[in-house]
Parts: sequence; structure tokens; C-alpha cells
Amino acid sequence: MVGRQDEGAVLLERAVQLDPNYAIGWTRLAASKSFIGKADEAIEHYERALRLSPRDPRIFIAQAGMAQTCIVAGRLDEASAWAARALQVHPKF
Repeated sequence: MVGRQDEGAVLLERAVQLDPNYAIGWTRLAASKSFIGKADEAIEHYERALRLSPRDPRIFIAQAGMAQTCIVAGRLDEASAWAARALQVHPKF
């Protein structure tokens, strides 16, 4: 939803309401919340996604998103730790 991030976030919220165990949905919702400046919500959503799918081979996407959101939130030590985790899973990412 290029240029319509708020609307996209609403649709993603609906998706995770329909399936609260949809880890990818939580990751995408977190990314959209981060993009619109709601870092605290984004961090909560990333945490949920990571809990729901701890063995996902694409977990580095949520970990990198968490790192980026922590930067936005001014939590630089946490951002560094999340970035290191993402790189450990996928060194070329």
C-alpha cells in the first residue's frame, strides 16, 4: 500500500486478529508500525512474531526489523544485539 501506510497497518491488524498465530503477519504489522513512527508497538509485535516462530529459517527478517526499530526508538545497544542475531542466522543479509 505505497503511500497509504496507515491503511496498510489496519489491514495487517485485521489479518492478525483473524489468525493470532500468523507470525509473518505480526512481522509485517511490526514493520508497518515502525514505518509510521510507532516504535513501541512495533517492538511488541516483533517480539510476538519471534515467540510464535522461533525456528523460522527467515527469522532474520524479524530480527533485522527489530534492530531497525530499536534504532528508531533510540535503543542502540538492543539494536546492535538484534542486528548481530540476524547476521548470525543469515551472514549475507
